[in-house]
Amino acid sequence: MLKRKDTWKPEEDELLATVILEHIQSGQSQLTAFEMIGEKLDRTPGACGFRWNSTVRKQYSERILEAKKSKQHLKMRSTKKSVPKPHDHPNVQLPRAIVEQLLETVNVLMEQIEKQKGLLMERNNEINSLRIKLENEKPQQLQSEDYQSLIEILNRARQLGVYERHGKIG
Repeated sequence: MLKRKDTWKPEEDELLATVILEHIQSGQSQLTAFEMIGEKLDRTPGACGFRWNSTVRKQYSERILEAKKSKQHLKMRSTKKSVPKPHDHPNVQLPRAIVEQLLETVNVLMEQIEKQKGLLMERNNEINSLRIKLENEKPQQLQSEDYQSLIEILNRARQLGVYERHGKIG
């Protein structure tokens, strides 16, 4: 575990700035720089990040801009040397074998899609037939009829004196 150090020496600030600026210029993450400098200074990456953002960064604002410009310049130079992509040059022809393989793959996928459409249509028809069946059965009407029958039975029992008001059987 790292020991807490509260004070920063000017040499540590300079080393922190140098490493961060190098990372900015090379396009690397500042978080990586905080980890790297933290190991060198025997501090946590969080402490290095806090020191950079709260104090040191303000002192190096011009050099930060220079590092960012340098990074953009390097990036522009590297993109000029990059390998051209086929979509950059529409006149570039793909080899016939690749085109045939792509067409075959597309055809297989289309067949699979058609099969899935058929299965979906079958399932949809099943759902519709079940829905119609349920509507025809009308379960609420059946419940209502059962309830009416129960009420009639209780009324007859009450009239015959079998069932009294307080639920006692006589």
